[in-house]
Amino acid sequence: MRVFKSKIDAWLLAILVFSTGMLLYAVYAAASQGGPGNIAVAIGLVTVGAGLPIWLFAGTKYVVTQDVLRIKSGPFSWTIELSTICSVVETRNPISSPALSLDRLEIKYADGRSVLVSPADKSGFRAVSKDGANLQAVKLKPANSAPMHLLAAAGGQTRTKKDEIGNK
Repeated sequence: MRVFKSKIDAWLLAILVFSTGMLLYAVYAAASQGGPGNIAVAIGLVTVGAGLPIWLFAGTKYVVTQDVLRIKSGPFSWTIELSTICSVVETRNPISSPALSLDRLEIKYADGRSVLVSPADKSGFRAVSKDGANLQAVKLKPANSAPMHLLAAAGGQTRTKKDEIGNK
């Protein structure tokens, strides 16, 4: 089992620090007005507004075992069987994902699904392999989940299982 921490971009960390500082100032201002209602709101704001981002930053990691890749990012988690991984390619896609950097890897797996990760040690992460599911490879098997014999092109068209059944 290998554990890889997420790489963290400096600009993203700066945004977290700035927004947490602004939140703490707003909470201080609300709490200083007194009253149990203001203090309860202040506690709720700190818990959600600062707690969740800090949890995401501190808890984003990727665990590779013999059979699975486990991705943990704060309260969110993914489990991907290594045997279902179709491809691993470098990307800078900014879409929301369990990656704290834009220096990312896109992992395509089962049924066309994908997830973006940003391990600090990308070469070490990609070098981990077991049972032919090598994270170093760019393409391991077709991203389409249909069996290979159904993907034979006939005149530029892809045959489906329905086509094969209809032709029998």
